[in-house]
Amino acid sequence: MGGVFSINKVPINGGESTALMTTSIPIMSLVRDDSSLYWVEWLDGGYDKGSIKKMPPNGGIPTTVYSAGNQSIVYGVMAVSGGEIVFGDIDLTQSRWRLMKVSISGGPATVLVDAISEEPTRIIIDGSSVYWADAHSVNTIPLSGGERIVLADSLGGPLDLAVVAENLFWTENYENPGSIKKVPITGDRSPLWWMNLICHCVSPQMDPISISWRIFQARRALTWMAELQECLRMEESLRRC
Repeated sequence: MGGVFSINKVPINGGESTALMTTSIPIMSLVRDDSSLYWVEWLDGGYDKGSIKKMPPNGGIPTTVYSAGNQSIVYGVMAVSGGEIVFGDIDLTQSRWRLMKVSISGGPATVLVDAISEEPTRIIIDGSSVYWADAHSVNTIPLSGGERIVLADSLGGPLDLAVVAENLFWTENYENPGSIKKVPITGDRSPLWWMNLICHCVSPQMDPISISWRIFQARRALTWMAELQECLRMEESLRRC
């Protein structure tokens, strides 16, 4: 495919970036645990149909965790937790998406979900459960395997995911300018509005750049949802605005 692709790091307080590795193959996803960085190298224009690689967080020699066989393609999204990597792939024999699992130490991959109608766009692991989004739904399955549960469907392009206090939160941006929603991961699974940026907290007079900035801030908020009390205070504030 040509070009040079790299993984870089920069001090959190700013400064010069350092390249940890470079490759001629496109890099699609980057996740980490306490021991390693993991990424997908996606297609090389030849026989390689994608692979998952890893290296120490501060750089080192990359090693291959998993390579696709002749009948599949490793796709970009993945998550890592508890010594397991969950990733999306394409089964070329059936022309369908799948959700796969492989050990961080390598070895054969196992199928978690054998037939997904749409491309997975985001995967997270929370405890013993895997959650993923596609173009119109958010779903879950036990990390050990089992029954797929559709938590919510008929959605407008769910993207970022986060689990907080028995709820799954996600962003949607198909509805301009966007929203954050939640659904319980147990019990009643009727989708609930958590933040509606269209109707409540965006002024009709606000310019498009300001609206886009609000959406960006809302999506970033998902990464900080471990601070549940702050999120709940935000929710209460949004209900009043």
